[in-house]
Amino acid sequence: MKKAFLLTLLLPAFLGSCISVKHTAFEVKEPAHITLPPEVVNIILADNALVAPYEGEPEEGLITFDSIKVSFVEELQKQLTDAHFFGSVEIYPYEMRSDTAYWQELPLSAKDVTDICAETENDAVISVDNFFISMTTFPEQLPIEYASGVSMNIISKLRLYNMDGTELYVPLIFNDTLYWNKLDNNWNPIPFPSTKEMIEEGIEMASEVLVKQLTPYWSLQNRVYFAENDTETLITQNKWNEAFAIWEKAFETEKKAAKRARLAFDIALYYEYTDDIEKANEWMSTALDLLPASQSVNIHKHFDNYKETLEKRQVSRNKLKEQIGQ
Repeated sequence: MKKAFLLTLLLPAFLGSCISVKHTAFEVKEPAHITLPPEVVNIILADNALVAPYEGEPEEGLITFDSIKVSFVEELQKQLTDAHFFGSVEIYPYEMRSDTAYWQELPLSAKDVTDICAETENDAVISVDNFFISMTTFPEQLPIEYASGVSMNIISKLRLYNMDGTELYVPLIFNDTLYWNKLDNNWNPIPFPSTKEMIEEGIEMASEVLVKQLTPYWSLQNRVYFAENDTETLITQNKWNEAFAIWEKAFETEKKAAKRARLAFDIALYYEYTDDIEKANEWMSTALDLLPASQSVNIHKHFDNYKETLEKRQVSRNKLKEQIGQ
């Protein structure tokens, strides 16, 4: 079901002859960055990464690199499952590496992959081949209780395999740094998370970025509209159908080309909101055909930008349909 909500920024911009431009936002379904073969329905995650071992006996309650890696694999499984795109998402119960060369990547062999798929009756393997996390205080070398903040770098690499052992895509790599400050811009103390909370936030973000490569996802996107015939209140109340009825009726009777163009623009936005991208593109073409050359540069820019946005959405929509089998 389409999720949609309104984020209305009441920022009227008076352009040309006092034309008020409004701002809104709604969620759209984006395709996965990677289109996997349709036969890939059930997948399994394999832990094929080594982390630096802890020297000595870890103290009780200490967060080890190995436990963080396990949490990362579990978070990947959770987010992939919550996307409701694959039939099932499992975690292979055995670690693939038995060596100690944690600094070295050793991709799975074709036999490893085929054995896993045959044993677990899955269609593909996602292999976690690298996982690295480091935390640094700033200024550097200060104990965390005296530092002004903390940065965390996370690196991970995933490889995707078909059940016959062939790679489905180039490796997926995540490499990013998160920052937490103890002071705001006025040097006042602000709430600061615990180490455990920072790690949880880091692996959640890394997983989210990687999962978007593999599954369709929702994206909040900003839009402008003209709220012709006093329809701004209806849009802020999320009453799009009522606003559309007013725009459609006004378009049929309006004589002025500039206002008809703005009405067509708003109607195009309505159709995008209802996920009818074909009609949205048709109405946006009509809006551009009607728009007089005498309108301001900013108005023309809004029209051109939205037409380009809809064309990109059409490409994305086609890709999404392919991925979900429509």
